[in-house]
Amino acid sequence: MPEICEKILEPVDVVEFGPADDAVGAYLERDAEVTVANERIKAGKACVRDQRQEYAGHGGN
Repeated sequence: MPEICEKILEPVDVVEFGPADDAVGAYLERDAEVTVANERIKAGKACVRDQRQEYAGHGGN
């Protein structure tokens, strides 16, 4: 499998929060991180699907 799918599926950086942090700001930050993670998962899934379709029938098995 080409490396492009691996590049898409890089981990999402997360901000650490503590008890003194603003709860609303922390929630919004985490919500944004989850949105980025979900978009990467969707893109990775599409990449794997596309690669599978491209290589279908080209293997020696």
